[in-house]
Amino acid sequence: MTAAAGPLLEDFHAGDVITTMGRTIAEADLLAFVQLTGLFEELWLDAGKAARTGLYQGRLVPGYLTLSFAEGLVVLAGAMRNAVGMLGVTDVSWKAPVSVGDTIHAEVEVVEARPSAKPDRGVVRLRHRVVNQDGALVLEYFSARLIRTAAGVPS
Repeated sequence: MTAAAGPLLEDFHAGDVITTMGRTIAEADLLAFVQLTGLFEELWLDAGKAARTGLYQGRLVPGYLTLSFAEGLVVLAGAMRNAVGMLGVTDVSWKAPVSVGDTIHAEVEVVEARPSAKPDRGVVRLRHRVVNQDGALVLEYFSARLIRTAAGVPS
């Protein structure tokens, strides 16, 4: 077995930025996510509830849907093909509401890339900024991942 083509720890450098493709959130995405997670919050199920609060426009989607889709976009970008573990997600901050019909993408900055105690993997710490179609920051968080090193590529 060989490592999937993609960046190894040695390819990550502080300051590098990975920009993902965009993804438009559909009503079907909202309904499937709510059903799968059990987040049967009235704001997600009642199309008029958000508007009646006077605080929002459009059909709101859960923040965790936005975070999940952002992670999926990072995977689709191919940057995590040599990831061998997720160490954590921290400092999650939802900055603005996301609604059905919004298109999001992620701008992921390498904060740190360092060896670990084991020579076959290292730690990459990332800052994720999720932006909508208008350029507004809607979500920000940090993640830490174990990434295979060149020494860890199976022969």
